[in-house]
Amino acid sequence: MGGGFGPVIVSGQIVLNHDVRPSVSIGDIAEIPVCIVGLLVFAVLGKLSFLPIYIMVTVPAFIASIIGPHITMKIGHKNYTEKVIGVIMLILGITTILKIIFT
Repeated sequence: MGGGFGPVIVSGQIVLNHDVRPSVSIGDIAEIPVCIVGLLVFAVLGKLSFLPIYIMVTVPAFIASIIGPHITMKIGHKNYTEKVIGVIMLILGITTILKIIFT
């Protein structure tokens, strides 16, 4: 569960020449209140359940949270971080524009 704005905050700060670690930390800290409020609203409104779709989303997210830091650490040590983030942001931007145009 997240606010969805983490990639925007982190990549925006990296593009503006901020260090990678503080950028990720700031993005994570900014998402904490959003996640807490979202979880509480789900619980209060009774929409929190263990439907198969939640399990199908949770398991890959859990696996990615275990694997992701190792990949990020290897990319970060070789100073490819800015290039990788730039390429990913271009791909996301192009796919978003194409989706808007063809929808």
